Amino acid sequence: MLLPAAHSLVTAGLFTQAQLLALQARPSQLTPPPGQVSMAGLRDLDLNISWQGKIKERITVIPSVAFYNAFNLANFDLPTATLTGTLDGSTDAVNGTAKGTRNDRVGSGTGVFGLGAPRVLEFGLKIQF
Repeated sequence: MLLPAAHSLVTAGLFTQAQLLALQARPSQLTPPPGQVSMAGLRDLDLNISWQGKIKERITVIPSVAFYNAFNLANFDLPTATLTGTLDGSTDAVNGTAKGTRNDRVGSGTGVFGLGAPRVLEFGLKIQF
């Protein structure tokens, strides 16, 4: 089996398939280092509870409570994270992705948008009149 670049050489008449195979111009299989993990998916469960109460006839009060990542599931590898293929020098680790040594866990960060962050509790109060 030849790769596309080697096949182009054969098509151009520069080499025969037998000559390329004699030069060991065949694809080789790379085995990943043991214990590596792949890019993780987002695990999240949000829960929002609210109820309505009437004050007189025209005023409605709606208190609520919301739990974001209610079960506090650990998340790794945000959508902006990429594996570059660069070795970081540690034993059995590519990009620091060896099990037990992952340093890319999603934290609470800053701002108001916390995709995959640890559990957050939010209270709300809406008044309609």
